[in-house]
Amino acid sequence: MSLTLLNFHAVRNLQPVEMTPSSRINVISGANGSGKTSLLEGIHILGMGRSFRTRQLKHVIQMDQPYMTLYGRLSGEPEVTLGVRRLRAQRELELRLKGDKNARLAELVEAMPLQLINPDAFRLLEGSPAGRREFLDWGVFHVKHDFLAIWKHTRRALKHRNALLRRGRIHPQEMAVWEHELAVWGEQMDTLRRDWFSSFYRSLKRPLKCYFPCRVCRSITPEVGIKRNLLRRCYMIVGQPISRWGLLSKAHSAQTCASG
Repeated sequence: MSLTLLNFHAVRNLQPVEMTPSSRINVISGANGSGKTSLLEGIHILGMGRSFRTRQLKHVIQMDQPYMTLYGRLSGEPEVTLGVRRLRAQRELELRLKGDKNARLAELVEAMPLQLINPDAFRLLEGSPAGRREFLDWGVFHVKHDFLAIWKHTRRALKHRNALLRRGRIHPQEMAVWEHELAVWGEQMDTLRRDWFSSFYRSLKRPLKCYFPCRVCRSITPEVGIKRNLLRRCYMIVGQPISRWGLLSKAHSAQTCASG
């Protein structure tokens, strides 16, 4: 789906915006401070429910306005409408999808797949595994429709398991229940991650060869849990849900090969 209409009100320094983007590539140009980044930020909020510039959406609302509204329309048969409204006086977003005022954020995100590419994208090479895992999960979420439910079950099992570990005195039967849940759902999540990454890597392999003179390898492996680490740290630091991936060139990290 592509955006066919954007309508923003009271977003940062932007005057009321109404535009009909192209279904292909859109080039936005303008002087410094003219609102190019604010326009992209508005699209990000419309599709993700959050900004890539600030954690507090109240800062995105124009100073003299009580609220901001963002509306978009996606191509399709039928077309899909989506909207976000944020009042300065309240923290919750008001979401609307296909006219439904009770839409959930997950439904909004699923309706408009969106990938931000900015200087922070280098975190995929230089940052922590958590950033690469977030990128991986967003990719799986938009392709594997049962991923969100499996992810929630896995996080729930992980949360309860960690709570038992923090109690100090661990009842074997209670721990066995959540270890089983974690194993069942974690295995399903790992399978979905592997399937998506294999497809993603096939698309990535050819362009990577243009930038890396060496053969590029990929790795996505679930870590093996070590019980004494769990008991000492009182939470799960390794295990099935924590898959890692990275780019290697002749056993060297892509960060090292790409530097300088």
